[in-house]
Amino acid sequence: MSQVTNYTTPGTPLTMAALKIFLDDAYAAAASANRGSTAPSNPFEGMHWWDSSANPEILKRYTVAGGWVSILSVNITTGAATLASGLLTVPGAIGGTTPAPGAFTTLKQTTGKAAGAIPISDADGALTLTASTGTGAPVRATSPTLVTPALGTPASGDLSNCTGGGGGIVTTSVEDEAEIALDTGKTGRGWAMAGDNEEYINFRFTAAGVVAIISNSANAINTDTDGFLCVYDAGAGIAIKNRLGATKVIRYIVNYS
Repeated sequence: MSQVTNYTTPGTPLTMAALKIFLDDAYAAAASANRGSTAPSNPFEGMHWWDSSANPEILKRYTVAGGWVSILSVNITTGAATLASGLLTVPGAIGGTTPAPGAFTTLKQTTGKAAGAIPISDADGALTLTASTGTGAPVRATSPTLVTPALGTPASGDLSNCTGGGGGIVTTSVEDEAEIALDTGKTGRGWAMAGDNEEYINFRFTAAGVVAIISNSANAINTDTDGFLCVYDAGAGIAIKNRLGATKVIRYIVNYS
């Protein structure tokens, strides 16, 4: 135990030996934060007491208004230190209040953020986003839902499950003598199949409308010819035309350069 009755130096007459004893005791008490199993006598505002009555031991501070207030505890066996409950106060724009344990599950910066910055809203605090375009929630890597995104021109990727003219398989029913018009003034390559693998053609084409066959079945051709699955220059652009004598399901992929 390192405590003194008070920190006031005794009055005269005072021998040097008695002064040494007083100062040694006072320094020991101050250095140990008045460590002891009972509270120091004659406490004053701001005095600290290291309560050793139990393990973990507790560091306390005296206030006239509140008495002895716990600050932190230390397990003298393991050395683990723990702040006393309710001491952490968050200042400023976050609220200036004392959060409950586990309260930091959502962080949102409302002031002082850079122009275009995305407020953070993440259970683990794992997002660090500095700028944004568009609106809506941040997107994660697995199974995101994108609403009308402008993707631009991708450098790579697999669009085999997409529809449209950008690389996915398009399936449509085409009557005899009807055709599918492709984009004009573009170069690229494509593939088309009529029915259940009845006829097919793998082709490439120029911006001027010239179609060259890469591979094909017997009744697929690059001219407008009756009795064939035709991929040809229709004048206003490339067309895939069904001239096989009956309505066919046409499946095709077109990749533009």
